[in-house]
Amino acid sequence: MLNFKKVTFICLDIPEELSDKIRRIRQSLDTKIAWKPVVITLAGSSGCGHISDKQDIFEANEIISDLVKSIAPFKVKFSKINFFPKTDIYFFEFMDDLIINDIHHKVKHCGIKFFDNEYPFKAHCTIHFKGKMTKDKKSQIHDMIIPDEEFEINTLSIISDYKHLSRFQLAGHSTNNK
Repeated sequence: MLNFKKVTFICLDIPEELSDKIRRIRQSLDTKIAWKPVVITLAGSSGCGHISDKQDIFEANEIISDLVKSIAPFKVKFSKINFFPKTDIYFFEFMDDLIINDIHHKVKHCGIKFFDNEYPFKAHCTIHFKGKMTKDKKSQIHDMIIPDEEFEINTLSIISDYKHLSRFQLAGHSTNNK
């Protein structure tokens, strides 16, 4: 059995063109996180913890490979900027996060072992989480122009140490492709 050795997340990938825009936004706020993957974290942030170090890597990949067969690509759009209470973590929220919430639920209950997490799931795309929060930086965040284009999410990834270990194409069929 080969287990996960580092903190490992399950995420939906933001398309590359939009990821580049978000990296530029991050760069303007704090260069330390600009390079990190631009994703929607399904496991490893809010809702459930990262993948347990007791979880076999090959089994996790097999489970996710089966799971994505039931998840169709979908379209989504950012709505506003928000933050987690008592933190300096700022993020974009989504117009309609029901599909993302449903996918999180499927991932959380798919059979992969996760560490516990005390925080309820909140679909988000992080723009700031480290570095000193100043009055000017807060103002810059609140005055920021939110990317307003609708975009398609069509891949789910296992990410460890901020590197993609595996990427899976969402392959389900949708009767309601938002």
